[in-house]
Amino acid sequence: MPEHAVPRSHRSRSSTSAACGLAVLLSIGTAGAAEPDRCNPDPECARLIEQAAELAAQTQYEQALERYNKAYERSKEPRLLINIGRSNYRLGRVRLALDAFLQMQATLPDGEPELMERLQAFTADAQQAFNAESKEAPPPATWDASNSSPPRPAPADRCLADPVCQQISDQAAQLAAQTQYDRSLSAYERAYARSGEPRLLLNIGRCYYRLGRLRRALASYYTLHQAIPVLEPDLQTRLDQFVAEAKASQGRDQVATYSGAEPPPAGAPSPADSAMSSTVLGGRPLWRVATGAGAAGLGVLFIALGAGALSKNGSCVTPSTAMPGACAVMTRQDGQRSTLLFDGVTPGVPLLVIGGALAVGGAVLIALPGRGKTTAGLSLWPRTTTGLAR
Repeated sequence: MPEHAVPRSHRSRSSTSAACGLAVLLSIGTAGAAEPDRCNPDPECARLIEQAAELAAQTQYEQALERYNKAYERSKEPRLLINIGRSNYRLGRVRLALDAFLQMQATLPDGEPELMERLQAFTADAQQAFNAESKEAPPPATWDASNSSPPRPAPADRCLADPVCQQISDQAAQLAAQTQYDRSLSAYERAYARSGEPRLLLNIGRCYYRLGRLRRALASYYTLHQAIPVLEPDLQTRLDQFVAEAKASQGRDQVATYSGAEPPPAGAPSPADSAMSSTVLGGRPLWRVATGAGAAGLGVLFIALGAGALSKNGSCVTPSTAMPGACAVMTRQDGQRSTLLFDGVTPGVPLLVIGGALAVGGAVLIALPGRGKTTAGLSLWPRTTTGLAR
């Protein structure tokens, strides 16, 4: 079974690695309705993929994973998730592998047929390995007094033990508190890629929710539940609350229950998901930002016209050719002599007033924060284990 997928543009070079155990899969192409590749146009991203494929062919999966992660962070190309997941699988990190495969299913539902077939096979491999690991561990689900032992406690926090991971997660929490959810999400994902700490998925999912990407939010919550079936009580309460809110926002779209046997379906995005993701910019509705920018631009134009009109006030309509700097004198039919002067006040003042109002109104529309269910941002789980998601 092929191990990793590489872009078409790199096929000739990477195919020489097949003898070392690395088969080449056409994962980035233009067939069908699949979205275009985001990595190939970037030479640095393409170089990282080449290096990762060569390292994977030599079974150096840790180094290959590092480069695949860098390429993904640089391009956000969803097809790279199949390689990230497969590298994690080869390293025995089946939960991270499943997370990458589920994320790819959610972000690339209409991928190339051969690629999606490979994705299903890899997901099945990872799910089988995950189930085998789960059977070896004591069942952490419900128990009562008749049980011989209490449920297995939640594992220790891996991020808290890593100062760099903790610093990244603290930065993400600060960004979320400022409603900079895009940047916060990127930081949380870096912390998760570094530590593999499942609790970070609670905040990753919440960032997706704040950005209107509801299916991705539910997929993150599902993966967290699979990784730690029994959370600390306060986190479990938060998880149940966040899942309920995401499902309520999705409306009548069909979603899988996070505690069931199936992850959220990887079909086409829901209307609520696609509509919100395409109409939100930095937490603000795109239509409001566009309207504000248009109004501000029109206001500046009116102010410029008004200032120009006032600058011409009292100047000659027809300058004298005989006397520079003087106005030409005209003799009317009644014998009276007069000169014509510009009236800049009549049009200039209204233009300035209207332009100022438009500029101020446009700036206010742009500056107003986006609506949310709560006014606070989010941080990590309780401060004893690094903050609390909201």
